[in-house]
Amino acid sequence: MRVRREVAGWVASILLLMCWSTSAEAAPISTGYNAILSGTSGGAIEDDLFIYNVQEVTPSGDDLKILFQAPSGCSSVTGEKFACQGGDREFRPILNGVSRAPVSYSLDVAAEGVVLTASEVNGGVIVSGVVGEGASAIQAGALEDLSLKESAWIEKGTVGQASTLAMAGPVTVPRGYIYCPYIGCRDRTLHDYCSYSPDSWGAADFRGPCAYHDMAIERIRSMNITLDAKRSARRSADASLIRRMQYNCRWYYAGNMAVIPCSQFTLIYKAAIAYKTNTWNGR
Repeated sequence: MRVRREVAGWVASILLLMCWSTSAEAAPISTGYNAILSGTSGGAIEDDLFIYNVQEVTPSGDDLKILFQAPSGCSSVTGEKFACQGGDREFRPILNGVSRAPVSYSLDVAAEGVVLTASEVNGGVIVSGVVGEGASAIQAGALEDLSLKESAWIEKGTVGQASTLAMAGPVTVPRGYIYCPYIGCRDRTLHDYCSYSPDSWGAADFRGPCAYHDMAIERIRSMNITLDAKRSARRSADASLIRRMQYNCRWYYAGNMAVIPCSQFTLIYKAAIAYKTNTWNGR
C-alpha cells in the first residue's frame, strides 16, 4: 500500500556536515538508502510512543530514500501503521526541507519497516518520525516548531552563543533521582531519563534535563490542585526541559554547527511532551 503526503519545509539554510549522521547514532547505510533510522534508539514501544532520532540527510541526485526500521516488538503493516505488541500504532514521518519548497513523499512497506521516498528534493532535509499515540498531532506540532522563524532563532542563537558556554558545565542528573526503566518498576516513565526517545543526540547528553523533568512531574501530580492547574504546572516543567536540552546541545557542541540539528531534535521532543501534557489525567 502506498500513502502520499505533502508537507511544507520551513527550515533556514543549514551547513551540512557528513559527521552529523554518525554522531546521531545512525544505523549503517545500506545500498539504495540515503539513511536508515534505527528502530532501537528511541523509547520503549510499550510506553505507547516512540520517537526516531533526528538526522539531516542529503539526497543522492534529486531523490531521497529513507528506511524507518520497525521499532522493537513491531512490524510494518501499512505505510502509516506498525503492528506492535499490544496493538497497532500510528506512524508519521517528520520531514522538513532546508528550502521553502514543499517536500512531497510516499511511504511504502518493506520487510524491515517503512520506506520514505521523496523526489526533486532541493538540498538537505531534517528527518525523524513518531510511532504511537498522538503521532499525527506530534507531527503537526513538530513541523510548526521547525518553521523558518524557529529555525532561524536556532541558527543565530545557538551557534552564535555556543563559545560563551565553554566553561559552564552541562545539566547533569540531580541527586536523589532513581533510575528504574524496567518493566515492573513503578511509574517507570518517571524513572527512565528521556521517555519515548533517545537519552542523547550524538554527544549531547539529555539524561540530566529529562531527570529534572521526571522529578518535577512527580511533585506536580502529588499536589492537591485541579487538573487544569496540574497541566499548567507541567507545561512550565516542559518549557524548562526544552531549555535545558537546548543548553546541553550548545554546551556539548560549542562552536560546532552540529548544534543546529541537535537543537531541532529538541523541538520534535517538545511537540511530543506537549501532546502528553495536553492529554494528561494528572496522575
